[in-house]
Amino acid sequence: MADAAQPTLESLKTSQPNEWRVDKNTCIGCRACSDSYPEGFGFDDAENLAFEIAATPPGKYDPDEVIQICPSDSIFIPGYEGNPSAQGGKWAGNTGDEVSAGDGEDHDSPYEAVLRPSENHRAEELELPEPIFQGVGQKLAVAITMPIVGALPPRIRRRIDERVQDELFFSSRQAAALNIVLNLFLYTAILVVAALVGGASIYGASLKGAILLGFGLGTIEGAYRMLGGPFWYRGHERDEVLGAWYTMPIGVLSTVRGAWSRRRIGVGPSPFAKHWHDGGAVGASRPMVNLDLERDRARRYGNVYEIEATKTGAEVSFEFPRWFREDPSSELQALPHYEWRLDQDANTLTVSASIPEGRVTGSIGSVNSLPPSFEKMLLFERDIASVASSYDEDSRILRISVSLAGEHATVFDDIEGVGSAVHRAA
Repeated sequence: MADAAQPTLESLKTSQPNEWRVDKNTCIGCRACSDSYPEGFGFDDAENLAFEIAATPPGKYDPDEVIQICPSDSIFIPGYEGNPSAQGGKWAGNTGDEVSAGDGEDHDSPYEAVLRPSENHRAEELELPEPIFQGVGQKLAVAITMPIVGALPPRIRRRIDERVQDELFFSSRQAAALNIVLNLFLYTAILVVAALVGGASIYGASLKGAILLGFGLGTIEGAYRMLGGPFWYRGHERDEVLGAWYTMPIGVLSTVRGAWSRRRIGVGPSPFAKHWHDGGAVGASRPMVNLDLERDRARRYGNVYEIEATKTGAEVSFEFPRWFREDPSSELQALPHYEWRLDQDANTLTVSASIPEGRVTGSIGSVNSLPPSFEKMLLFERDIASVASSYDEDSRILRISVSLAGEHATVFDDIEGVGSAVHRAA
């Protein structure tokens, strides 16, 4: 397609409707598009897929923002030069055209050019909790405290969940349920003691009233907390039992500390933003939620990785999947460590990873967004001289050191499109 025939970003913003398309083959069912742009996208709960509703008026949204909101690059605009490469889908390259390999069939490009690092911003840093409770004694100690720990806000309980990584000894929802039961007796005991200290008779009506009031307060609070989880499911952010009212200050402090930490590490527009997905808007438009299941969905497609330039080439870090759920209301289950393989050919590095044969195979294909494997190909501007790798089982991060041949100072010099992903057709 000639350049003159391709719509530009400016024309898409001002002169014509935005006609979105969703690639059903690559949609991971995260609801990012339908939640953020309900006028243009819907969500099919039966098939767990997003779909386009209608074109939106010109100038309503920035096409680049809409396209980049998808963590699996499944949204595109026909003919738009800024389309991402939808893996396994119809649109490939940076033009949105079908790519022909000369055999009469359409082919997709799995290649993504390495991005030039920004001079003013750095990619959002990843805070991965390590599984520190590994011994049986330590896990038993955590299990004993579940009725108390269950009062904490869900964000903190999920963090403990990842550090224990064993539902036999700790589960965020079970801990919250135990705390709700504990609070029934705790509130009652406090009111009974208060009534006795105030001079109430042990057989008097005031003591009975204190008992009824304690159970009533515990029941009301428990029902309200449950509205945040099993009885009113509204996506991953509400898929938890809320914390007790008396732990609200802890939740506020945790939120303030997280916001300050993100500000301190310099969250901002980053050329790496397309590769750090949080299940919603890509980039710095909203804070990253490190423990989101939506983020883990992106991991299963190889969409959570970082590339940094070095003096001799580049450092690539891939984050592998951790969790999955049979359905939205079920408990988290740990995924086995993926088997991985690296292949290099001239200037191409291929990262392949798959679930070990025989492990959770019954869930593959039935659980939303649980493919058996993923493959990512990174296209460098020069040939690869050598590759070294290491895998950390605690953080589930595969680190790859890539040394490139030739002059190292020009690794990124010839790459266009600074600040956005550059896609190349094979």
